[in-house]
Amino acid sequence: VQKNPLDQFDACSGIGDFAEKNNCYRDLAIGMNASYFCGKIVNATKVQASCEAEVAIASNKKSECDKIHDEKTRSYCYAALAVVRHELAFCGNVDTLEWRNYCYQELALYNKNPDICLKLETQLAMDDCFSTLAKNMSYGPSCVRIRDIDKREGCFLTIGVATKDAAYCAEIAEPTRKWTCYHRVAKQTGNARLCDNVPENLRQNCIDAVNESKQVQA
Repeated sequence: VQKNPLDQFDACSGIGDFAEKNNCYRDLAIGMNASYFCGKIVNATKVQASCEAEVAIASNKKSECDKIHDEKTRSYCYAALAVVRHELAFCGNVDTLEWRNYCYQELALYNKNPDICLKLETQLAMDDCFSTLAKNMSYGPSCVRIRDIDKREGCFLTIGVATKDAAYCAEIAEPTRKWTCYHRVAKQTGNARLCDNVPENLRQNCIDAVNESKQVQA
């Protein structure tokens, strides 16, 4: 039987423990960017598929992803490749919903484009995409597109504090969260007038926090 030229680099064949040997072949395959060694992994289908995916991603070859039989791992391979290439259209190759949504969300973040979040196929995934994008970019308008009220208002709180912009606090309906937003922005900006939006029994605490902040900055 004619040996593969790559066999000269096989440092794993002498390992007795199967799990250790499989891990050795996986590391060797990824290190050498050679899926040939993935084929030497035995009695561990998921490890073999993962090995093939990592080699495909490292080599930036869709044809290597195509060879993977396990649907979830193949989907992961396509999704990761799309993200590496920054190719939105490539997400359409992803078979499973979970990895397809991941693909679109990662590219929405990369492109800083909330419109890409609309390609996600569940409302929950869309909301998570808009929320993550808003927080990563400190971009309030993405919060408005979140359907879930609790997530939307949590987004306004985060962005209001991050941007020191009390206008986002005004978008919050839930009282405690709204007061928290005004309190934190007032403290950050040193603007005690924002404490007027806090209930009277909590207002002095807000004003004190603003004054303490000014003293620290001085």
